[in-house]
Amino acid sequence: MAGLTYKSRYIVDALIRRDGSSLFGSGARYHTYYRYSGAYRLGEDIKIPGIQELKLRASVGTAGLRPPFSAQYETFTTANGNIAPQTLGNVALKPAQSKETELGFNIEFLNRFSLEFTNAKKVTSDQVLPVPLKSVAGFSSQWQNAGTLQGKTNEAAFGAVLANSRDLAWNLNVTYDRTRMVVTQLNVPAFTTGSGAQSANIFLIKQGAIYGSMYGYRWDRTRKDLTDNPGYWSGGKTGVGNYTGPDTTTYSTNEDGLLILTANHGTINEKPIKYVDPMQGTYYQIGDANPNFTMSFSTTLTWRGFTVYGLLDWVNGGDIYNLPRQWLERTEDRSAEMDQAGKGGVTAWCRQYQPSNASCNGKKATDYYSTMNDANGFNSWYVENGTFARLRELSVGYTLNPTQIRAIGLSRLVRNLRVSVNGRNLITWTKYSGWDPDAHNPVGSGDPTTFRFDDFVYPNFRTVTGMVEIGF
Repeated sequence: MAGLTYKSRYIVDALIRRDGSSLFGSGARYHTYYRYSGAYRLGEDIKIPGIQELKLRASVGTAGLRPPFSAQYETFTTANGNIAPQTLGNVALKPAQSKETELGFNIEFLNRFSLEFTNAKKVTSDQVLPVPLKSVAGFSSQWQNAGTLQGKTNEAAFGAVLANSRDLAWNLNVTYDRTRMVVTQLNVPAFTTGSGAQSANIFLIKQGAIYGSMYGYRWDRTRKDLTDNPGYWSGGKTGVGNYTGPDTTTYSTNEDGLLILTANHGTINEKPIKYVDPMQGTYYQIGDANPNFTMSFSTTLTWRGFTVYGLLDWVNGGDIYNLPRQWLERTEDRSAEMDQAGKGGVTAWCRQYQPSNASCNGKKATDYYSTMNDANGFNSWYVENGTFARLRELSVGYTLNPTQIRAIGLSRLVRNLRVSVNGRNLITWTKYSGWDPDAHNPVGSGDPTTFRFDDFVYPNFRTVTGMVEIGF
């Protein structure tokens, strides 16, 4: 490792290292990695009023990413007293090679504000993924160095000193990031993966696909969707010829935004229709788990002996697949949306399509939801917006001064005394219908925020903790 600073303006840093890990095969346990970076303190040469620091920086670094502990070994499961093979070992497994290039700047201004911005491009080759195997292998999957993943990230951090006096100090910090990743190379046939739970493989790993994209089928929502189906044309799969299908004017979009046969509205026969494209395809990207961006806001306020700290997280966008909701609509008929108690009034649909029918309302039969469940087949109906904001942490503390310690008669025993209350995950604001928009499972060794799939995982607990700190 070496570092060099010249004239307080030019900063260079370099590192080379040799890593070894028993998590990989015997022929791939040792690898060499490096990092080098440089910075130029532009503010030292160009004086700008109000700016105390202006620094430009760039860096390039490499690293090896490790798989789960058991990835190189054969694993088995047990069921009803029988042992069955599960994951085939891979003694040739190598670490994924990650190379990241960063460009950014730092600025401090007006003696109380700071701003940091980073643009990062990351390429991970030999990506370690659980690849499904053919049944003849006897095992269901194997961890392999399957392909290359390319990601782009923008990060920003803003800090402000809002107050700074003898009795009062208050600061605010805001962070922002946005990440997008694409599979640019895949050495095996495209496959789906998931959290490992039953009916969880919804994420497609395919060259050119967004990492974290959900695939399944969707529903007709317009009359045009219906006529896209080549089965309704005399040309068949070619999608040409005369239209020979049903009269599209007899169809309409119901209260849920799904196309139905108008005459079946409100009856046991009301059912949605699967979308079929002009090439008879029914498999589409139905969601993207990646948020549009994430932000966090933290603040610390100190006034005399009191200290208040708060942290608010905001995840904007990104889809979640709600598997519990889907399962409850298969046989148990207990999901919240199946409760028809509040659907007795005349709807806008009724006023438009059946104005003379005073009994028309938006109630649906159980078969309507069973059709959308489709034996737990992945489909767009159960993809929900995962936007949420959460008061991640809030703490209030008070430090007693020596006079107060003497007043309560503890000065001979205690030098310092502080009491505090800390709460975590106190409030969540979201339209997600599940228990917790922040409860999701990782896929393999991946980042769980890339695969937002609700498969009955426990929600984050709300905790409140009290603490007394005593210094003798």
